[in-house]
This record gives sequence, C-alpha cells and structure tokens, in this order.
Amino acid sequence: MGKLIYAANMSLDGFLEDESGAFDWSVPDEAVHAFWNEHERRIGTSLYGRRMYETMKVWEADDWLEGEPAVVREYAQIWRAGEKVAYSTSLTQVSTAKTRIERQFDPEAVRQLKESSVADLSIGGAAIAEEAFRHGLVDECVLLLCPVLVGRRYPEAYESTSSSWSTDASTTASSTYVTRSDRRDSLQLVVRTVPGRCDRSPTPQYVVQVRLVIARCQVDYAGKLTAHLPMAPRLLVVKADGSVSVHADDKAYKPLNWMSAPCTLTIRHAPQDLPATTADLDAALHEVWEVKNASGDTLQIAIAEILHDSNHDLGVDPGLQKDGVEKHLQALLAENPSAMGEGWTLVQREYYTPIGPVDLVCRDADGGYVAVEVKRRGEIDGVEQLTRYLELMRREQRFTNLSGAFVAQQVKPQARVLATDRGISVITVDYDVLRGLDNNDDRLF
Repeated sequence: MGKLIYAANMSLDGFLEDESGAFDWSVPDEAVHAFWNEHERRIGTSLYGRRMYETMKVWEADDWLEGEPAVVREYAQIWRAGEKVAYSTSLTQVSTAKTRIERQFDPEAVRQLKESSVADLSIGGAAIAEEAFRHGLVDECVLLLCPVLVGRRYPEAYESTSSSWSTDASTTASSTYVTRSDRRDSLQLVVRTVPGRCDRSPTPQYVVQVRLVIARCQVDYAGKLTAHLPMAPRLLVVKADGSVSVHADDKAYKPLNWMSAPCTLTIRHAPQDLPATTADLDAALHEVWEVKNASGDTLQIAIAEILHDSNHDLGVDPGLQKDGVEKHLQALLAENPSAMGEGWTLVQREYYTPIGPVDLVCRDADGGYVAVEVKRRGEIDGVEQLTRYLELMRREQRFTNLSGAFVAQQVKPQARVLATDRGISVITVDYDVLRGLDNNDDRLF
C-alpha cells in the first residue's frame, strides 16, 4: 500500500506563492533540486489540480532543458516516468505521457489507488490537496521551508489542517517531524529548511472580537504624562488583544485616549473612594476599568452609566484590499490588449513556466509574441522577474523571437532604465481609463 504525500516549497509565513501567483522565490539550487529528485523517485503516481498540471507539464519538453545542470535533466526523466492524474473540468486533452484526466476528485477512488499501489503517491495544488486532507487521505507532508516572507493569504490546504498538528516535534539537523494527534496511523509533517535570509514582510490576518460600550465615564491616564477626560458619554472599544480605546463623537480618525496591546484589562466594582474622582462622583460610579501595559502605564475608566454594551465577532479580516491591484490590472488588460499597443491581441493568460506564471502572452501588430509582466508599481524586482521568464520561454521553439513588455501604473526610473537596457518595452497604463471611469474627452484640463 502506498502513502499519499503532499510536498511543496513553502515560505516562512506559510505560503506557496506570492500575491502575484509567482513562486520564483523558491527556485532551487542544485543541492535542493537533488533533494526533490530523491523525493520524486519514491512516487509512482502524481495527482494534480489543473493549475499545478499546467505548471508541471513543462518537464515533458526537451527544448528548454538543453544546457541545464544534470540534476535538472535528471528530475525531468524521473517525472516523465511516473503516472499522472490531472483533475479538471475544463481540460479536454493532455500533452504529457502517462497522464489521464479525471473530472472530479473521488476520495474513494483515491483510497483504492493507494491500497493497490506498490509505490507512494503525491498530490499537488492547494485546492485539490484540501480535499485530500478533508477526507483523511494524506499520510505525509513534506514542506521545504524557504527563508522568505511573501505575505499572501494562506493556501486552503494549509489553513484547513494547520490547527490539527500537535505542538510536540522532534528535530534533526535538517528536518522537523510533527505528528498529527488525531490520526491513529500517525500522519507526519516533515519540514526541511533552506539556509538564507528573510527579505519580505508578511501581511497577517486577524480574528477579531470586539466589545462596544457606550457609557458616561471619566478617563484618567497615568504614565510618561498624565491626561484627564471629565465625565461625559463616550464610546469604549475593547478588542480581543485587550487593547482599549476611548472615542468621542467628533473625531473619527483618532481616539481621545487608548492603551495599545499587549495590555491587560481588569473590571471591578467601584469602591467608595476612587482615586482621581471627586466625592460627588463616587456615589454615582457603577464600575471601574483598569488597563495596564507592560511599561506600567495605566488607563483608568470610571463608569457611571452604561448606555449600550454589545460583543461582535468580526471573523477573519482579509486586510486592506487596494483597488487596482495586479490581479485587476491583469484581467482588464486581458480584455483590452490594445491598451498596451495598437493591434495587440491576447494569446493566453498565466502562461506557466518552471518558475511561475507569466501574466499575459500577446501578439503585437506584426504578429510577434510578447510576454507581459503586470505590476501596480513597476520596480527593479519586476524587471528581473520578467527577464527570467523571457530566458526560459525563448528556449521553446515557437518563442525564439519573443519580446517582453513591463506594464504598470507607475514605473520607477531605475526599473525603466534596467528594462530599456535589456530590450524590454515599458508601458504605463491608467487604471481608471481601463475601467471606463475616466474619459479624456470629459476633462476640462
């Protein structure tokens, strides 16, 4: 009986790809490639979602492998030897040998495939892996931990299973083994690390429960300075991290006073003689909130009357989503390729290479292919990324005369100079014009 193994390169903050869908930050060196070669030798059958299959099928082609290191060519041979299943509702045919299409993920069929297999199986792609995890089919996870923070949202497979792992872990020089406690057959997570440094910042998500209180209160702060708010109706906001802020009706952008996390909130009945309050207020007080932080600063809220008190679970906050991000730009440019050049037509969105997807492949007015990298703000990293894509794509026979276009709303001068030096055209686009919200004919100046 074979084991079903989920294997992937993963960033330090738990992501498989960055916000643009690229994973070139995880391109392996020869030593890491050798590790994946040894892993792949164990695999008899690989199960892929449609996107993962589109990414992996490049290993079937020979043209781009010429001149690559021996360890890369060896991986291609290993991959081609295995059986492959592509789960897709849209694929009508496959271009790789030993491959069949399945229209839906059937847990029972996969379970039977495991039982009848003499070799291990692998599963790739976050969505399909989530289904396998949900049905208890995955026996082992192999995650290669790369020293980079990419700050995307967690892939579904990671989210759905991360809370099920026990905190007890055994560690060797290169791997960490974590056993899942709710499986009698000991599902194992193997985490291997790649030396390096962190060079990006994460964008975390928060689960927030908020308590809203409208009360007549007096607020006194004691710390590096002192501040006093006399008795008046105010809005008190208490968050799950213990932070407390005091608001009035006339300032939306900033609270009157606050205590940031980490801090502790203690609520008690009002004593007969509360410090910082006058005798005429003591008798009217209902309760006292005391908020303290690690530095010893204190926020005392003396409440005379509660007018409203409610708790709200806000769920998972996806964070600020800016309009005009790369995903939106890519979709609009795919619908309107003429915005990048007169006579341009779209060939394909997200053309997959071994190091990630090229945003758009177009034909220009002369019929030549153009690889397009779309960014909201064009910087040097984007030019470098497109350069790597062009190098790989030009090894394919049909792309020998391929050109590159770096498209963004704004392009930094350094990025423009580098792109021009490498023969890459730079195109700036107006997001509002693409959406039809801005018309030059309607402008006064």
